Amino acid sequence: MNIIKQFLSAAIVATAAMALVNPAEAASTAANVTISNTATVDYKVGGLAQTQLSSNTSTFLVDRKIDVVVAQGAVKSVTPGQLGTGGSAVSFTVTNNSNAPLDFGLVATSDANGGTTPAPSSKTITTQLTNYKVFSDVSGAPGAVITSISAVAAGATVTVWVEADVPAAATNGQVAGTTLTATAVEPTVGGFGTAGTNVAQTAGADNQAAVDTVFADGAGRGDAAKDGKFGAGGEFDVSSAAITVTKTSKVISDGFSASNPKAIPGAIVEYCIQVTNAAAGATATSVVVTDPVPTNTTFVASSIKAGGTVTAGVCNTDGTAVTDAVGLVSGKVTTTIASVAAGVTTTTVFRVTVN
Repeated sequence: MNIIKQFLSAAIVATAAMALVNPAEAASTAANVTISNTATVDYKVGGLAQTQLSSNTSTFLVDRKIDVVVAQGAVKSVTPGQLGTGGSAVSFTVTNNSNAPLDFGLVATSDANGGTTPAPSSKTITTQLTNYKVFSDVSGAPGAVITSISAVAAGATVTVWVEADVPAAATNGQVAGTTLTATAVEPTVGGFGTAGTNVAQTAGADNQAAVDTVFADGAGRGDAAKDGKFGAGGEFDVSSAAITVTKTSKVISDGFSASNPKAIPGAIVEYCIQVTNAAAGATATSVVVTDPVPTNTTFVASSIKAGGTVTAGVCNTDGTAVTDAVGLVSGKVTTTIASVAAGVTTTTVFRVTVN
């Protein structure tokens, strides 16, 4: 018996030493794998080798370790009034660090602590989104709305996306937070598919003849450690254009004065509409400027220019000429500017004659 104890003690020490040499190389053994071993003892009596002795075979099943991690992808920019219908989704990765394939239930919620709880980027949450949905894919348009992912292999990572509706009242620079929580669930009776009941941790002593379950997950956003689930925060940043419009006029000539012309009948007056998009906002697109030709004036043919610049608050006449057929509609000067980037001012200029 002493010989057997010495042999087993030496084996345990040797095994522990090997594990410490390079523990990173050890891969997780899959759950439900049978591990068995039999010890042998060789000995001599009176210098003569005796028949080798074998112990009984010790057998046990590898238990199931539940460990899931959810991580947010890049912060996404959204616009006021935008609906969660594709194009601006926060991506999340769900990694199954367990030693068995699993289904995971997925729930996306709004951060309920607006203004008090830091968002994932440590910004203060200043607005709330609604109607959160989880998608399987957003390549151009969102894929199917999902509530779970199925048959995620041990060590595998799956990417999903979360979208939501942005309130029209949201303003530039506001931040909204969301939490995506993945919960380990048992496969359905027919196999992997629609998520079944949540995985339960095994209570009591280890049953070597069965597969027990141990929760090994860490604490995520909104959940505790060792609870079979993990939550991660996602961030939506509201980006909106801040457009201001300024209209000025100046007398170009009156037919009499060499300098400082006055707005007398017959004088030509130039109008300039400045459209400014404030810095640090979103680009404004399809900007349409409309200005009725004033009463008691006559529009000066071929005088419309769009997309011009401003110097020290004064309009330049360097815009692109717009034909009257396009720019004069039902007595209104109308120009369309494809886009106005943040921090940019663009102009529409036209002239009239005072009747």
